[in-house]
Amino acid sequence: MKHHAKKSSVLVLLILAAIFVSAHSSSQNGLATITFPTEPPLSGEPVLVSIYLTDDSGKPLALLDTRHERKLHVIFIGQDLVTVNHTHPEDFEIGFSQQTNGTYLVLHTFPQAGHYAALLDYSANEESHSSTVPFIVVGKENLPNTTYDFSRTKQFGNYTVELKTPTNITTGENEFSLHISNGTPVTDLQMYLGSELHVGVIRADLTLGGHGHAHMLETSHMDMTGMQHYFGPELPFEYTFSQPGVYALIGQFKHNETVVTTNFLVNVTGEPVHVDEQGHSETLTQDSSFPFSVGWVFIGVGIVILFTAGNKWRKN
Repeated sequence: MKHHAKKSSVLVLLILAAIFVSAHSSSQNGLATITFPTEPPLSGEPVLVSIYLTDDSGKPLALLDTRHERKLHVIFIGQDLVTVNHTHPEDFEIGFSQQTNGTYLVLHTFPQAGHYAALLDYSANEESHSSTVPFIVVGKENLPNTTYDFSRTKQFGNYTVELKTPTNITTGENEFSLHISNGTPVTDLQMYLGSELHVGVIRADLTLGGHGHAHMLETSHMDMTGMQHYFGPELPFEYTFSQPGVYALIGQFKHNETVVTTNFLVNVTGEPVHVDEQGHSETLTQDSSFPFSVGWVFIGVGIVILFTAGNKWRKN
């Protein structure tokens, strides 16, 4: 009986450890980790999202460059590929309260339960990085699944937007453009966060994506970053796909002091290609499946121990 009690105590400790780890568990991709106060987060309630960044050696990344007027761009995207929010630590008073240890904070309310991903775009030591971190949100009402509408012209509020694409979109570099009108072609677009256009790119399974912007004009030895080159109706951009699949191209532009979010789906074919992560391109997640809490590992071990202890107790 003492032997069984000892085994049971070990089980209790393992389960308690599992609960603790689950309550602070994370989703990770490469140099970026996202954690929540409780795992998984609950929809419909404000949640503190902690984003932990490291350098190539695993050390906390406490100094970020300012790019496009912000140090860290965070785009949350839901499984319907329509639910989108673009936010930054600068938007919140507590955003940089833990910057010294490489942690950046944002507050967000996920409207419904389901699968989500965070597209992270930042720069350190003049090197650009993009990460895609998938995670799960729980709650009573679920996001709808993706509706596969491949229309090239859509209405977004008062704006008619056409996505112009290559005839065949394949892995590797592709050039696109948005044509914007609201009855007549729009020719007085405004800058939004240091660019005429921000584009979040995410594959339908939410495991792969990146962040891009409008093309910069070629200039001779002049840094034209942050200067406006395009006023409409055309906004050109490019993106390099490393893997085939269905992707959402989520654009944001500004007109008449209003930020307009667009959404188009494209089907990318071809063989996988290597992509340099530093070029505002996509990076693969460590695992193509959605991450789970390591706390379940502790629970699994505890169940095995309990089962083994029970067999020995019955034999004695």
